[in-house]
Amino acid sequence: MSRKILGLDVRHDSVTAVLIASSLRETQIEGCLRVPVPDTGDRAIDLRSAMEAVRSGMNTDQAYCVASIPADEFSFRNLRVPFTGEKKIDQILPFELEPTVPFPLENLVIDFQPILQAELSGATDLIAVAAKKTTLETYLGAFAGAGLDPQVIRPGGYATALCLNRFASPPENWILVDIGPHRDTLFFIASGQIRLIRSFPSFRSTNGNNGIEEKIRQTLRAFGNLSPAPMAPEKAFITGRGVNGGGEELIRTLEAALALPVSRADQIGRASCRERV
Repeated sequence: MSRKILGLDVRHDSVTAVLIASSLRETQIEGCLRVPVPDTGDRAIDLRSAMEAVRSGMNTDQAYCVASIPADEFSFRNLRVPFTGEKKIDQILPFELEPTVPFPLENLVIDFQPILQAELSGATDLIAVAAKKTTLETYLGAFAGAGLDPQVIRPGGYATALCLNRFASPPENWILVDIGPHRDTLFFIASGQIRLIRSFPSFRSTNGNNGIEEKIRQTLRAFGNLSPAPMAPEKAFITGRGVNGGGEELIRTLEAALALPVSRADQIGRASCRERV
């Protein structure tokens, strides 16, 4: 019996969709497309227009839908709480976050990802994630208006990090940089776990360099000062539309500045998926 899965990668300026058919024998890509998000000044209408274009461009009926939205729509915090158990963390996390977020708690949707570290007995290190309810409502309304119902919504780049972790045989410590036209997102992964997520604006200079290598160094240095584990990545992967047209130059720049080997994130080449043509 075949099952269809629709993946949606929603960015500020585009929506990329991939439709996969999975059965006991094989997994095939049935279709993929990228549609621009119009810029009329009404974000809700623009997103719905792009979602409707996805629906009209591929048969998404009865497909299990997963989606990502821009990582900069979320606020990420690394915290340590003096207990374990998801129920306890759910109860206390809003109060732990309150001093660090610039919005009233009642205006936010909050979730977290635990980071398991055996040496922290009785405590939990975690990545807390918060998003404004109004922001999520805009995206959910656009999905629903086009007849789409994502069962999972994650920050942009998150699924790429998980996929690389599974298929790319990365070293113990590594980073992924999701590069957009105007914002970049950094993921630090250690021992198979995402330990850090940060999104920051790109500062492009006249020679095309967006200063990302310095932002990476600053972010890792700041987090390393607070982390009991070393923040010493052994390799970097890059992905995202911001790589287009300048990937090789960016790779050379990052390799020189970070003293790390840098590779493009080649998902199709590593995964055992075969595209139907």
